[in-house]
Amino acid sequence: MILIIGAILYILVLACIYFLGGYHLGWQNIDLPTTNNFLMELGAGLTPLIASASIWLLFRTLKDQQLEIKHNNLRFEIQQFESKFFQLLKFQSETKKALSFNYKALIKDGNELRIVNKNVSSQNVFKCAIHELRKIAESSSVNGADFNLKDTNEDLENICREINERNSEELIPDDRIDLEHQLNLKKTEYTFAFYAYNYEIDPMHFDGISEANKWRRLYAVLFRKYFDCFSAYFNHFYSIVKYIDTSKNSFHVKNSIDNERWVEYVSILKSQISQNELTMLFYHSLLYETHGQLYREYGLFNGLIKEKLIGPNHSSFMDGVKIQKIMELVKA
Repeated sequence: MILIIGAILYILVLACIYFLGGYHLGWQNIDLPTTNNFLMELGAGLTPLIASASIWLLFRTLKDQQLEIKHNNLRFEIQQFESKFFQLLKFQSETKKALSFNYKALIKDGNELRIVNKNVSSQNVFKCAIHELRKIAESSSVNGADFNLKDTNEDLENICREINERNSEELIPDDRIDLEHQLNLKKTEYTFAFYAYNYEIDPMHFDGISEANKWRRLYAVLFRKYFDCFSAYFNHFYSIVKYIDTSKNSFHVKNSIDNERWVEYVSILKSQISQNELTMLFYHSLLYETHGQLYREYGLFNGLIKEKLIGPNHSSFMDGVKIQKIMELVKA
């Protein structure tokens, strides 16, 4: 634009000099030599301007080509990122479907307690793991080292025999209810002892520490027991979020997508998991704080239902996390 304006001004000034500046007094006196001189001067002046314009146009073309190449490279990098991202999502889904673990449960069979082996798989593993974590917490103050199922059932049998003997007498209803209540309390006591024995719980391990640290150690007991089942799942989940974070901070891609877009990728990942999975990720992040810090940065736990947590005050274990009651989510 500057070159064009300069060329126009040059022509106007040159024309004024030749035709209005003293060489001739009027348009009727213009002769051929003077016109030739004007054209020669005009050509001599415009030649460098035209050459400069050509160089500028060439530079502009090269610059536009460089920008186009840069944009193409960015688009290619984004396509590569999204391709790998969705491959990781697919693999995460397959990993989840393959989850499975065996565990022991103590069930009430009439007046006896019986140990049974159970197996859970796929989505049910998270629900079952949360149930087991709750049982571990309930049994954390019990020493189960001396638990013996045979002795337990003999003790329960003696209590039942006593109840039957006393029932043969004329007991008032309140006494009968009290005896049955004692039997149920015994069953509950032995259930806690069984879980303490099964998970090798040491009550001393949970004394004198904060509530958050207590639940960190309680979860560690569960994770240690079913490490083979959950370790690959949690590590792969973390690697997906870490991949998003690394791509966001890479040199080429960081200026091509705004921060909200990266949060959307985590939201896509989050949409693939259930509330039970999210709850397990919450407790897992207490044990692995590096994971929790990254998850909080991308708002992974925002939207976690408070009722899914085992304790009512557990939402306070993590700062900057928006955990809501289910009725609050419904109103929203």
